[in-house]
Amino acid sequence: MVEKVSPQGDGVVRNFIYGHFRTDIPAQEGYSQEIVSESLDKKYYDDIESLPLLTKTGCTLLEQFSHKVKTQGDSTFLGTREITGKDDKDKPIFGEY
Repeated sequence: MVEKVSPQGDGVVRNFIYGHFRTDIPAQEGYSQEIVSESLDKKYYDDIESLPLLTKTGCTLLEQFSHKVKTQGDSTFLGTREITGKDDKDKPIFGEY
């Protein structure tokens, strides 16, 4: 799994996973295993060009956004989180999106 640690401007570090190493194929000699997006369906691993929006010509940003909302609308990508308290170092603790 590939993780990134990212401070969000408020001093709080939030860990998130955005991709993982493929385990279904071996790494090529001299290279690490391939990294794929955490949200990519396995059926597109070796055929990325067949993703529905990539094959459509003239696809707009709004169409891409609408597609993501339809297919992954429950993901915690955009949103706000309320401060629910403070930790022992007086840093904010955030609730769910």
